[in-house]
Amino acid sequence: MKSRNLVILMGGKSSRMGQDKAQMFWRGKPLIDHQISLARELNYHLYLSINEEQKKDYSSFNTIVDKAENIGPIGGIYSALKAIQESCLFIPIDMPFLTRHALSRLSSRVKNVCYQTRDSLQPLPSLWHPELLPKIEVAMAQHHYALYQFIQENNFETILTDQMEVFRNFNYPEDLE
Repeated sequence: MKSRNLVILMGGKSSRMGQDKAQMFWRGKPLIDHQISLARELNYHLYLSINEEQKKDYSSFNTIVDKAENIGPIGGIYSALKAIQESCLFIPIDMPFLTRHALSRLSSRVKNVCYQTRDSLQPLPSLWHPELLPKIEVAMAQHHYALYQFIQENNFETILTDQMEVFRNFNYPEDLE
């Protein structure tokens, strides 16, 4: 079944960036606008995975507040799957080179899936199903927050690609130049 839910993961602290990544400008508009445009092009149900402090800034959107803050993307993934109870395509706020094609390839899959480049596994973007919730709960209880490790341990399907630029993300202000 094709996933029609897209969750933008944006509840992190943005400590390396020094401010909320979603509001950082790149190519004339905030990063959040790039990701929202992509979701709308695909006609997905859009959700923003946010932290408690961001609630007032994004009140006009479908938001899901991270229940487990400060543990990285796995906290946002867990909170979104728990709230939506359907498969979800997860993308990070700081990856503006993502394409419709890359996301469509993921969302058309039945299994949990992510990309694999010749160099490494790419934990995001990825498709997750709610059946993973108990396994995520166990990982969080054991303080195992790394997506890379979780994906490997839970046998995600991978899609091989050589499109490295799609996975480029922004962590520092100079990355936006």
